[in-house]
Amino acid sequence: FSPLSDKRLPPGLDGLYIGGGYPELHAEALERNTSIRQDIKSFCDSGATVFAECGGFMYLADQIYVGGKATKGFSGDGTTNRLYQMCGVFPGLVTRMTKGCTMFYASIEIRQNCPVFGDYGDVEINDSPVICRGQEFHYSEVIREEDMEFCGESPVIITA
Repeated sequence: FSPLSDKRLPPGLDGLYIGGGYPELHAEALERNTSIRQDIKSFCDSGATVFAECGGFMYLADQIYVGGKATKGFSGDGTTNRLYQMCGVFPGLVTRMTKGCTMFYASIEIRQNCPVFGDYGDVEINDSPVICRGQEFHYSEVIREEDMEFCGESPVIITA
């Protein structure tokens, strides 16, 4: 499905995966598609399995901030600095970091009771631990209430 163009989630889903990406580049179109945002929120609120990474997680927040460096007193009504409504699954306001972003490779070793890959126990493949490799290059951050006076509620997002 496409959160940009589809109006509803496909019927009969067992779970939902929202991959990474750059929702800030499509924030206006994502905000405009209220029916899919409401459908996604209802699906998430039902207790169904949902996995969202980076940009997908940003899309699940209440709002996304797009623009220059956010400052106190920002009203959110500028043309380059703007808040966009997202799915509202997680309370808070997220933004893409503009400083401190780096690119590097990362590895994880799968151990017992892994919530994503299941319980591999002490399984080894070819006498080696099970290792996944990936690349990190796009970070998002929560803009705290003390940084942004325009927030009506305390924005809190728990990230892993």
